[in-house]
Amino acid sequence: MLIIILSLVNRARAFSGAGSGTESEPYIITNINQLQEMNDDLRAWYALGNDIDATDTKNWNAGSGFIPVGTGNPYGDEAFKGHFHGRGYTIANLFIDRPDADYVGLFGCAPSYSIENVGLINVNVTGRDYVGGLIGHTGSGNYRSQCYTTGIVKGSKYIGGLVGINWRTPITDCYSTASVSGSQSVGGLIGAAIGFSGSTSTNAQVTHCYATGLVNNGVSGDYIGGLVGHTVQTDWNSCYWDVETSGQVAGVGGIGKTTAEMKMQATFTGWDFTNVWGIQEGLSYPFLRGIGESPSPPEMPGLLFQYGPDDREIPVGAFIDSGNITFLGVVNDPDGDRVKLQIELRELDEYEGYNTPQKLGA
Repeated sequence: MLIIILSLVNRARAFSGAGSGTESEPYIITNINQLQEMNDDLRAWYALGNDIDATDTKNWNAGSGFIPVGTGNPYGDEAFKGHFHGRGYTIANLFIDRPDADYVGLFGCAPSYSIENVGLINVNVTGRDYVGGLIGHTGSGNYRSQCYTTGIVKGSKYIGGLVGINWRTPITDCYSTASVSGSQSVGGLIGAAIGFSGSTSTNAQVTHCYATGLVNNGVSGDYIGGLVGHTVQTDWNSCYWDVETSGQVAGVGGIGKTTAEMKMQATFTGWDFTNVWGIQEGLSYPFLRGIGESPSPPEMPGLLFQYGPDDREIPVGAFIDSGNITFLGVVNDPDGDRVKLQIELRELDEYEGYNTPQKLGA
């Protein structure tokens, strides 16, 4: 008697782009469809090859949008356990609307080796529990570094602008400006940060991070914070949140600062403003060098001043900020001379008074 046994082997689908999914030859993602294809091989190495426009995801899956990469619990086979390197590129306008689903974000559940060097711009992410703009649940991953999110993140429990819940995973040099809302364990950067698992007790490390987004529309509550909602056995190393823009004055992790303080380099103790971070002193929050475009404060339109023996008019490229401030600007005149000018801003489109222009040299 001949017995034939057929066995089915679960094989990952072929990736549609370049690469082999290894450390030396990662899969190179160049469009939103390939970003979704990460779900076909949750153990591979991936890297972005360019900026990704995810606008069309709002039309996917009958309006539910993008399917988070990696689902289920952190210890299951459906979690993302690969590597992802953004290479300084950004993903814009990612849309996810899954109010009945847990583990929601670009990565739903990701106890992966590394996720790094990527910016998510204008996300619109809705889930139930464990919801973040970048990651819903980190699991016990190796590290998350140099990532940021902007936009809107909504859910119920464990909701964060960047990460819903961080489970013993180091997070370094990250920020979020996303507005977040939920009912419990809600934070501008991380909903909850936990540093232990069962009998294992290891403090999680969150280092050189910040958040500025509105949290719960400024309404305080149990486990609601400007940076993190709930934290256990986690070290917050030089981390901050904006007490004004977040609407949250008190917090359990990090240090709350005013908007003005958040735009001063001196606030951020120990941060690397040479290689990792940049800042426009007094004008911008810190930004990650080499990830997306550096933020540029708006220029004051149509402002002129007179300079030189012939009283020539020179357009001033002065930067403006809201409120009544005085800014010492540096501009170039038509002859290439650098000129210092002090302008007192009363309104966004008006000014009055300036000092004698000082020539600084070519």
